[in-house]
Amino acid sequence: DLFDQIVKSYLKANYNIDLSNIIKGNNLTKVCLEVLNNDLSNVLNKNSLYHIIEEIYDFWREHKRYLISDMKISYSINENNYHDLFNSFNKMVIDSYRKICSNLLGKSYKIMRELAAGGNAFILLDRANYHGYDVLKDVPFIHSVIFRPPFMVYSKSNKRKGIFPIVNENPIANLSINNNEWFCYPILVGTKRVFVYFKSCYMAQGLALSNLFEHDDDYKENKPDIIVVFGSNTNDGIYYDKEKEVYIASLKERDEIDYFGYMKKIILTVYNIQMIKNNCLPIHGACVTILLNNGVEKNIVLIGDSGAGKSETLEALRKIGQDDVLKMTTIFDDMGTFILNDGQLKAYGTEIGAFVRTDDLGKDYTYKVFDRAIFMNPTAVNARIVLPVSSYDDITEGVKVDAVYYANNYAQSNEKIKVFKNKEEALKVFKTGSRVAKGTTGENGFVSTFFANPFGPVQLQEETEKLLDEYFDVLFESGVEVGEIFTGLALENAAENP
Repeated sequence: DLFDQIVKSYLKANYNIDLSNIIKGNNLTKVCLEVLNNDLSNVLNKNSLYHIIEEIYDFWREHKRYLISDMKISYSINENNYHDLFNSFNKMVIDSYRKICSNLLGKSYKIMRELAAGGNAFILLDRANYHGYDVLKDVPFIHSVIFRPPFMVYSKSNKRKGIFPIVNENPIANLSINNNEWFCYPILVGTKRVFVYFKSCYMAQGLALSNLFEHDDDYKENKPDIIVVFGSNTNDGIYYDKEKEVYIASLKERDEIDYFGYMKKIILTVYNIQMIKNNCLPIHGACVTILLNNGVEKNIVLIGDSGAGKSETLEALRKIGQDDVLKMTTIFDDMGTFILNDGQLKAYGTEIGAFVRTDDLGKDYTYKVFDRAIFMNPTAVNARIVLPVSSYDDITEGVKVDAVYYANNYAQSNEKIKVFKNKEEALKVFKTGSRVAKGTTGENGFVSTFFANPFGPVQLQEETEKLLDEYFDVLFESGVEVGEIFTGLALENAAENP
């Protein structure tokens, strides 16, 4: 049945012809079976058929292929044997293709490539005991995933725009879904438990979460702190359900959100809103622990909006300091949190991975992580990869902050780093959040965003203002170096700076 569906889809997409024009009185499935048995008596023009088989094989491999098994239904499939089944299916597809073509050509293959011919991923499903909302209670959870690299995704959109609003009505109240078309990926964002429900048309984005966030292995018996519904039939918005003590985030189904940036940022926005409500300061930036050969260790934080040069600066530091730097540990690559405990400030991460532009990493690094990365629109502008970079223990342990710099990508300066003398001077720069947008979002040219963070602080600006005063007092009082680093990343657009 699957083969027939593929053939019909192939013919519809590539030729406006009937099977009878190619095959004499037989359907293509039957002919292929005859070829497997080395019986070519019913084949009309075997050379033409060979090329068609090649095209069908390529057509099949051009699609994203997900093998899905539900442990609740398929009792014979479990986490111990589904890896073998995944490999068996891949082998069956390759072997069938090779045997058909060998029989058609009358010779065996001498050069063989073990391609991802079966599935790109095998998803094992399970159930959770959390039934906070009836409409979601039967949606299966992703228990585990096997990827077969390279895993490349081409989505309908490749940039994100706008902000996610806080709303006064629960988006789940009017939610309607078909359980057969929905999945839930349970993750840990920082230490918060997040259940991400997504429609099957966003499967690639849902699975990419595996490279960015820690999988929540304890989802069965625990309630979530946050629920995200991606691809809903309700309006966009973030809502706090006081009765159930859970934050809700929703994005309505449309082509525009078919981009991993939307899924990542709606998750981080609702997380940051919860952090602000808990008197913690969300940081849009990067934090790295640098251990030098002489034993000196420093924790550096760079703050800036998309395109400011955070990832590029860390990558440049990695290259330039390779003779002096023994180790660099990423605490967070895009979003983190400052937390005050008894007057001591520490930085924590949210993600174990990074979602970065391939142009910002350099070709040498991209090739090194080729077999572990998930590639997003690799041939398009703003091509990105999702790759794991840190352990969960590293991002949740908390590190003392030694220096905080604002990433300035637009100003020309003879000094690479400017150190601020006081809190007022620093906050003027950090709160304004200026940068030249590089087109990675819906913005272009010289723009400003409050605290360079449209993912929580913009929605709760008044509360964040109070936190900034408190946290920057602690930074200066504890002797942390606070300054501005000039990345020069957008100097070619410097004329747009008013």
